[in-house]
Amino acid sequence: MKYEKLAKEIAAALGGADNLRFANHCATRLRLKLKDPAKMDAETLNAIDGVLGVRDVGNGEVQVIVGTDCYSIYADFVEVTGFVGETDDGLSEEEAIRRADDAATSASAATGPLGRIKRLGRIIVDYLGGTVAPIIPMFMGCGMLMAFLTICTNFFGLDPDSGAVVILNGAANAGFYFMPIVLGWSAATKLNAEPVLGALLGMTLVYSTINGVEGLDFLGMPVYATTYNNTFLPIILGVPFLALIYRFFKRIIHSSLQYFLLPLVTMVISIPVTLLVLGPIGAVCGEGLSVFFYWAAEHFRLVTSALWSAFCPLGVITGMEKAVQAINIVNMQSTGFDNIFLPGALCGNSAVGGAALAVWYMSRNKKTKAIGASAGITAILGITEPALYGICIPFGKPLLGASLGAAIGGVFGAIVDLKQFSWAGPGLMTCATYISPDGDMTNFFFCLATIAVAAIAGFAMTILVSTRNKKMYD
Repeated sequence: MKYEKLAKEIAAALGGADNLRFANHCATRLRLKLKDPAKMDAETLNAIDGVLGVRDVGNGEVQVIVGTDCYSIYADFVEVTGFVGETDDGLSEEEAIRRADDAATSASAATGPLGRIKRLGRIIVDYLGGTVAPIIPMFMGCGMLMAFLTICTNFFGLDPDSGAVVILNGAANAGFYFMPIVLGWSAATKLNAEPVLGALLGMTLVYSTINGVEGLDFLGMPVYATTYNNTFLPIILGVPFLALIYRFFKRIIHSSLQYFLLPLVTMVISIPVTLLVLGPIGAVCGEGLSVFFYWAAEHFRLVTSALWSAFCPLGVITGMEKAVQAINIVNMQSTGFDNIFLPGALCGNSAVGGAALAVWYMSRNKKTKAIGASAGITAILGITEPALYGICIPFGKPLLGASLGAAIGGVFGAIVDLKQFSWAGPGLMTCATYISPDGDMTNFFFCLATIAVAAIAGFAMTILVSTRNKKMYD
């Protein structure tokens, strides 16, 4: 096990394997839920060689940033800890997390209206981010597959009508067409409800006799006719209600009857409420968001692009980028391209890479130079956490330099009207998604130029804001 030592040190700093309630991971972070957060030694955890940063998101959840080899580190972490998701006090994992969530909600209620608003905002961001993050590999695969087919049909002579293209294009579009099903599963998992029931709610929305059908009613109540495939918000609003019903009846239905009655009662109540109320609200809001973003891009493109690009480095730190990615998918599905969110995130990632490389250039400390060089290149390729948590946050000034550089890159991208035509995470590695479906390479070259401008601007701005205190990097 390559990362056995690192895994043992992380587990020890978290209070031991017995203090774990839940363990998962994303591309660069171990996502862990603790039974007793007070047992965690944050200072020791941050000081571990191989840990790039620690983010306490509250309610006992801790994210340990370990970089792009997170998959291997997580595998060794599970092997070292023997973690199987058990909880203390004889509670199921689901019930223990629910009680912890309820306790945290009750405690926050005493902080007044502002505290409750902050708590609500954090819950929404955590829900959206936690729902979207696990299924990003699917969106990444679909988006890159679309870009791959664009290259093959326009530059390598692959017949667009061939069976191979039809099959692969079908696979690429399936992930977006059946999005409510996958989101339903992921959202239910996040909310500690039965995942397959969340998926079933998504299946219901896209079923042929319901999806977009006119004249439906439920016990005399008219069902709003709308198309649910390729949508995000309807299922995102529906699953929390499903989880609420599921939890309520799980507490009152006897355990011997739950296997039969719990799915029935949950779906009989949640399906009509979703179709009659929550689904239509989500569909209308999704259409409204698309109209708003199209209007903002048309009338205030430079300002919108600059502000969003500048925010992107902070968005990664706060977790907001996962929530916004969800909105971005809605926007892209309605227009066929994205000229705000993903190009802005591309500028943000590139500028973070430039900022880290600036620290590599200025520092005389071997460890800092090594982190700056590797993390800078990795950020430009598309993964920013090592640079953010290893360079930008510890030193502060590079984060400011990255935001300023991202804004400059965003303005340049807006001037050239940069568009991304299929969804994929922002970075040099996914720039093929900027090739126009008709094979025109102009936008692709604008993408490369935008990456260069943002990275150079991030590099220059970091040096500029660090002029008076370059020794901080030593």
